[in-house]
Amino acid sequence: MGINALWFKSFLEDKSQITRINNQYSDKIETILRVPQGSILGPALFIAFINDLPTVLVYTKLIFFADDDYLLHSGFVEDEEIVSRQINEDLVRLFE
Repeated sequence: MGINALWFKSFLEDKSQITRINNQYSDKIETILRVPQGSILGPALFIAFINDLPTVLVYTKLIFFADDDYLLHSGFVEDEEIVSRQINEDLVRLFE
């Protein structure tokens, strides 16, 4: 792995988070991978992540709004099991 790849990997790994409400702090938890909140790279990495997501979908459409994604299935439905299977297949594609 080159020096740039190692820097990028270290940017995402070994992070932790704590939540504060008023003066009460939660326990510190370790996260697997995350982009540090408020980082300059955060928005660019989010766009890179979501940019190709719609191309893997077969039966549904992905709607983006700010930092939320909505999976939409539309059309004439004769069998709810078919629709359920189609949505689940696309969810598996997104996960992969």
